[in-house]
Amino acid sequence: MKGCTKVYDRFLKKDIEEILTITEVKNYLKLDGHCNEKFLTELITAVRESAEKFLNITIARQEFEQVNYNLIENFIELRCRPIVKINNVSIVNKSGERSQLSSKKYIFDECKNTLLLKSENTAYALAVSYLAGFDKDTVPSAIKTGMLLHIESVYDKGTLNNIPEAVVGFYKPYRQFIV
Repeated sequence: MKGCTKVYDRFLKKDIEEILTITEVKNYLKLDGHCNEKFLTELITAVRESAEKFLNITIARQEFEQVNYNLIENFIELRCRPIVKINNVSIVNKSGERSQLSSKKYIFDECKNTLLLKSENTAYALAVSYLAGFDKDTVPSAIKTGMLLHIESVYDKGTLNNIPEAVVGFYKPYRQFIV
């Protein structure tokens, strides 16, 4: 009987550069220069996180480390997408020591977000550090526009719980379903 793979994710980069700036949000909401910028910063982050949860993707570029324990296959699916680049892949032994794997020993399938090991895996765990998400130049316009509409709704109604149908229309083409 096959065992199950345990996965551990963590963020490596703490300072996330948001897709939207305070100036963009102020201009969109037609606010003057005397508004609470700390509140707007928190609102931008809250809406991005809500959108990421709805879409099942990473919007703002972030660095992640995914460690898969008890591997039962020769591949792992990386959970945060879209993936920009694989920084490094390490084999982890039972005592936690890591040895970096040469990029010649694995293949990354961008369509499936899967890292495939070229040889049989005997490692206790596999750790993959990678960069995922968009930057200001690569974020789809529909996501950015949806976030602005979403911010407007939260700003006007004071609730983040329900994503308005108009916003869902902008987000929906980018929604990923996790199996």
